[in-house]
Amino acid sequence: MIVVREQPRSANLVTLGKLKRSLGITSSTEDVRLTELIEDVSSAVTEHCGREFARARVTEQLPSYAHTTLSLSRTPLLQVDEVRYLDDAISPSGYYISNPEAGFLYNPGSWASSQVYDSWLHVERVSMPGRHDYAVDYVGGYLMPDDELLMVQCSGIGSHLLAMVDSALDKFPILLSGELLNIEGFTSAAYNRRYTVIERSASGITVLEEIPNEQVDLLISAKVRGNALMPADLERIAIHEIKDRYFSEQRDATVTSESIGDWSEQRSASPYLDKDGSGLSLKTAQALRRWIRVM
Repeated sequence: MIVVREQPRSANLVTLGKLKRSLGITSSTEDVRLTELIEDVSSAVTEHCGREFARARVTEQLPSYAHTTLSLSRTPLLQVDEVRYLDDAISPSGYYISNPEAGFLYNPGSWASSQVYDSWLHVERVSMPGRHDYAVDYVGGYLMPDDELLMVQCSGIGSHLLAMVDSALDKFPILLSGELLNIEGFTSAAYNRRYTVIERSASGITVLEEIPNEQVDLLISAKVRGNALMPADLERIAIHEIKDRYFSEQRDATVTSESIGDWSEQRSASPYLDKDGSGLSLKTAQALRRWIRVM
């Protein structure tokens, strides 16, 4: 069982701007429909893959079978805040993240078993599903394409704190210590640079480098190499699916050929039109095979 303690800013696999550039659209007249397509496809991909891609802060309850590894659902596994067994906190020195992409939390001494055994009806013990005796508070998932935005009215307070005016902090993605930000818009060009995050709190974002004390509009981007960014492959797959849905709405699917005078056209079926059980095209479903979560 998973309880989301802090939701992601966005779960969309594509930004509206990127999709419009791909389609060659410059007006805003179709923004509502394009946004609907982005949300529909992003939701279908998430459901098909059996996993959430967007970064969130969660608590997951799960069993253990006396193995050395707990397998957590939200990946990549980026930060573990606390592990509890039967409500008692376990020392962080006893475990570490061994494989972020797989969500593996490793304990060299093995995790205590939470299995239940039925020994009443059988000569030999039969293992039953384990109780969810472990609770793990952690941050998992990718920074998404929408995790880049113009933060209006930001102030440098002190020398290292970037404060968000008008409660804008909740509009910014979950950031972890050591991650990077590109910030532009300060009056002095010397401060328009890359900053290292120390902490993201209710009062703002604390960074390692010095920030000027001025109130300006800043373009802040967490889409920096070295951060856990959503793979570009997922964005390309989503764009192909969205574009095919968009173009299929513009044409009559019952018409397979047209001719006017000497001109004629034969229309072949798009590889993105045949749908699988998830509502995605067969070609999209095939391209997503490597992203399916297997537990």
